[in-house]
Amino acid sequence: MAQTNYNDLLNFLGLNNWQFIVIVIVLLIGWAVVATFWKIGALKKVEVLIGYMPPLKCVYISYLGSYDHFDKVYSQSAEDFDMIFKFSNYFCIFYDDPGSQPQGISSKALIGVVVS
Repeated sequence: MAQTNYNDLLNFLGLNNWQFIVIVIVLLIGWAVVATFWKIGALKKVEVLIGYMPPLKCVYISYLGSYDHFDKVYSQSAEDFDMIFKFSNYFCIFYDDPGSQPQGISSKALIGVVVS
């Protein structure tokens, strides 16, 4: 019985030399990616913890004006809130669609601060 060689393997698999090399390279890269994900813990079961935030209070002002001048109004409101509420998070909520109104027409927004 003769000793098998690389050419016999290629004939058994029905592949050319370049096809075998491409398959081996893809398998090596795939193994490296899976091993890396396994080591960093990306393939582990996801655990979800449920937490509840304490109740918060919001102080806000309603703003009616143009989107073009909103930066000035927001910065003035943030300065006013900062004088009273030292450690807080500011927010702004627009409650109309700016694209549905012609240019120069005023729009509505809420500018406020979250106080714990």
